[in-house]
Parts: sequence; C-alpha cells; structure tokens
Amino acid sequence: MKTIKIILPLLALVTVGFLYWPDRPSYIPQKLWGVWQTDHERYAGRYLDISEAIFTIGQGQQQLQVFFIHRVKMDIVGHREHYTLFYREHAKNQEPLQTFTFFFQKTQESDRIQMSNQGDILWYRTADHRRTAAAPGRETP
Repeated sequence: MKTIKIILPLLALVTVGFLYWPDRPSYIPQKLWGVWQTDHERYAGRYLDISEAIFTIGQGQQQLQVFFIHRVKMDIVGHREHYTLFYREHAKNQEPLQTFTFFFQKTQESDRIQMSNQGDILWYRTADHRRTAAAPGRETP
C-alpha cells in the first residue's frame, strides 16, 4: 500500500513532465553542413556556412551575419529536397522567426544547393579550412 502511494504520484509527475516538456530542437541535417560558395560573379567573396544549429552568411572578409536555427522543415519537390530553415538573430530573440529556403540536390559530381529565389545560381560545398576538421564523413586526426 505504501508503494502505491509513492508510485502513483511519481507516475503522474512523469506523465505531466512528458506532456509539457519543450520540443526538442530540430537541427540542420548533417548532409547540409559545410561552407557553400557559388562561382556566380554577383556573389564573389560570399559564402554560406551551415552547421548543426547555426548558419552564417559571409559577405567578404569583413562582414558576417550569424543566425540561430529554431526549426527545420523538409519537403520533396521533384528530384530535390526543399528545406526551410526558421531562424532568428540571437540579439533579436523577441522578433518573429524568419525563413531561409533552398533546394538541396545530391549529384554524382557534387552536392549543390539553390536558393528558392535564385533559379539560375547554384552553390557548391567547398573544401574551406573553416570546415575541414568537422566536415561530414571526415574523421579528425
């Protein structure tokens, strides 16, 4: 009888905890991690740096925009994966989430991404030194 008095409230507490526990954050899939660049002249010197929960837009050597991912959504559109990253700047944590959408396609030559609003511009993963130690599929020495 004494055991039931202890177990019942404990089970109720665990159940309530599971019901109200915050959602586990969705992270960017590992196959998207890396530094991405394009050979399009309009974006010379710019790059996208994607990691587990952060993506950075590099605009040359001097300026960076760093965003924290709150949620990731993926849909299949034809033969490509369509991703939407829901993000916000850390300093603007009271503002609504913004979105960054792109297509991902794995080909025999390379992986590539294409922004939803840039139909003719492809971005390719580079072997940039910032990501070489943590690149997907690589082991660190």
